[in-house]
Amino acid sequence: MREGGGAIISSLPVAENQQRLTVEPASQINGMFSTAYMKRKPILNETLFLERCGNRRDEGPLVPVTVSKVGRKYFTCKMGWREIQFHLDSWRQVTEYSPDYLLYESEQEYYDLREKERLAALLRQEFNYYGQSPFSLETLRQVKEIIDNAKAK
Repeated sequence: MREGGGAIISSLPVAENQQRLTVEPASQINGMFSTAYMKRKPILNETLFLERCGNRRDEGPLVPVTVSKVGRKYFTCKMGWREIQFHLDSWRQVTEYSPDYLLYESEQEYYDLREKERLAALLRQEFNYYGQSPFSLETLRQVKEIIDNAKAK
């Protein structure tokens, strides 16, 4: 097997003297494929929550939308008269460019994600220093223990 550009190229025997090359996505290599990125299939008429991002960030806060169509690859949410398509497996907006909308199952999922981002930024800021650490050795040991426990889960 050879690595190349985020994918693994492996050769499979096809016939006695022939080989066929197959390319596997990098996300499926060495157990990197995670169900955390795979979302469940939405249900018709289910209410989901849309966050405007990118060029539409200034249009307001979280908006409830209704699932109007569910297909094999995509599903569609209706926001007023506008219909927005999303990929079924990742819930990412179908677009050739950067998405204008992010989709969440509940308002709580949105608020939990924002809190996680704020806490991570706070920790980055607290541990961003040069030279001697402002923390005691005991405090750093406790932080290391917490991190080790979190990685073990």
